[in-house]
Amino acid sequence: MKKKEYVIFFNLILINKEKKLKKVVKSKILEGKSAEALEIIKHSFPALLKDFPKLEFLLTVQHFIEMINVKDYAGAITFMKNISIFTTNELFMSIRENKIEEISLEV
Repeated sequence: MKKKEYVIFFNLILINKEKKLKKVVKSKILEGKSAEALEIIKHSFPALLKDFPKLEFLLTVQHFIEMINVKDYAGAITFMKNISIFTTNELFMSIRENKIEEISLEV
């Protein structure tokens, strides 16, 4: 094979791998595994998070919601306290204070 053919072949492999990873990310999100999807994105598509900074925020919030849906209240509280996205976003700081109080009353 010539150098140009190697480059084309390598590019085709990368494109195929990217398509498979995108399918995996999509299926993880649809299965309610947004934390796993976010880890794949961080590892395989870091530029995507730079281009769309809200994506990390949205997937993190989705993970928190998933924890609440399965009634993992203690885990959700710990998660919310430890994730910097929640401690730097004003909206979530106000929600956090109200929700922690409500969740604590339920537990």
